[in-house]
Amino acid sequence: MRTFLYILALLSGSFVSISPVYCASLVFGVAPYKKPSELYVIYRPLIEHISKSIGKEVDFIVGKSNLDIIEKYKTKEIDFGYLDPVTYVRAHRAAGVLPMLSVTAADDDYLHSVIVVRDTSPVRNLSQLKGQRFAFGDKNSTLTHYMPHYMLLMASLGLSDLQNYQFLGGNDENIALNIINDNFDAGGISRFTAKNFLEKGLRIVAESPEMPSGLFVSRNSMSTTDKVKVIAALKSANLTLLQHIIPEASVRTERSDRDYDWVRSIVNVVDYSGHDR
Repeated sequence: MRTFLYILALLSGSFVSISPVYCASLVFGVAPYKKPSELYVIYRPLIEHISKSIGKEVDFIVGKSNLDIIEKYKTKEIDFGYLDPVTYVRAHRAAGVLPMLSVTAADDDYLHSVIVVRDTSPVRNLSQLKGQRFAFGDKNSTLTHYMPHYMLLMASLGLSDLQNYQFLGGNDENIALNIINDNFDAGGISRFTAKNFLEKGLRIVAESPEMPSGLFVSRNSMSTTDKVKVIAALKSANLTLLQHIIPEASVRTERSDRDYDWVRSIVNVVDYSGHDR
């Protein structure tokens, strides 16, 4: 594979396009769940593998937001990419985005959301969070917003029952640290992250059922030939390339839209619970 020259352009602090100096044939896009520069490092090895496998150049785009990524699928600025479950459900509804393949770790910690408190907290169940301060992650996150919010609703707790709540962004380690430092009483994070903080001052109060994983998707008008080649490239990729994206990735599964019906029901419940997204 010939050496590529990449151009890294940062616009408004949240958009990055990494592309060869000549015109690319396909565009891969992701939402800004980390800094664009970090996402470039994470995805570049896999994108280079895909490009070599399919015989086409591939540009990399980080959207300004989850909604921006969905809009780029609608306007055909993106051909394929990686989405979390909630953003996939919305992108499928708004832009007809189609699932291709999910990659998961054998350990299912990455597919569970938990609600945590400080280990000294008197809170032992979700109902005791009434009047407490709650930390969510990104508003569009499956594991740090939608699932914890759903769990609260199932415990008959609306956001108005909390003393206050905030969305702290995509890094759930930040949520954990804010709870340990007594800036919040509780919050929603992944079970994987929670395990890393159980000996540092956190305790799990409630755990979600297993969630469907994030997945690689394509726009609905992507050519069948390109889609088949991309899926084959993802299947043939060395697991170390995928582990940059999903730590400890070991299982690849082709997905259908039906696999995300449960996520769709959670999105509907939370979105229509009366809070302002």
